[in-house]
Amino acid sequence: QHKVNHVCAPIYRTVPESLEGLNIADFHMVIFFSPFGIKSIMNNFPDFDQGNLIFGAFGDTTAKAIEESGFKVHLKVPDEKFTSMPPALLDFLQKFNK
Repeated sequence: QHKVNHVCAPIYRTVPESLEGLNIADFHMVIFFSPFGIKSIMNNFPDFDQGNLIFGAFGDTTAKAIEESGFKVHLKVPDEKFTSMPPALLDFLQKFNK
């Protein structure tokens, strides 16, 4: 109506999904694709202890968030050998199972 040029931008807010009923101890590995993933784990499992659970991270920011939460990153992509998670995960599992 006022002839103003504009673009509509989608805006969203990420909120943690309830993981009630999920026993995280049933898993051997969790791969995070954003820093929000580790925040979700901390929100859903406030007394969480990584123990032997293997953590993977996609991206430097995600890996940093995991480490800053006091946990260890076992697999991080991209790196000098892999740019995507599937081949890196396959390589990791082949080495891990030796």
